[in-house]
Amino acid sequence: MNLNPITEFVRKLPFNQDVLWSIIFIILLWSFGIWITNPPFVGQVFLLALSTILVLIGRHFFVNHQKKKEEENSRKEVLKELNRLSKGENEILNNMILKRANTHFASISCQYTNALVGKRILEKSFNELEYIHPTQNNPYKMPDFVWEKLNNNLNSSK
Repeated sequence: MNLNPITEFVRKLPFNQDVLWSIIFIILLWSFGIWITNPPFVGQVFLLALSTILVLIGRHFFVNHQKKKEEENSRKEVLKELNRLSKGENEILNNMILKRANTHFASISCQYTNALVGKRILEKSFNELEYIHPTQNNPYKMPDFVWEKLNNNLNSSK
């Protein structure tokens, strides 16, 4: 892949690339301030403050947008897993829906429950250091977005 030499240089740096681009942006605005202002000091301070505020606001919105996208993609992947469940995994989810409970109790050695945890359809609601015996029933909670999806499917099929 042919990239701009500056972009290649930035990718090889051992620290956060966003910080470097922010610094480059501030330096460019600072030098623009030197060029257009007279007396230079007041304009430079104003442009430095303005550019710092813009960079911080921009980074905040960019980071939040990236997190939301990653979370949305992660949720889509989890929901795709609902179509690839084994018979035992389906039975667990069906029982949860019939009982109208988004928490399932099972031993820590239950293969179907562990498979659902691996697919992120269920989450452990306990600390593994807390359980006393492997046959003890431990709580596993279904994430809200999975619970809503299953209930919506159930309601739409009626």
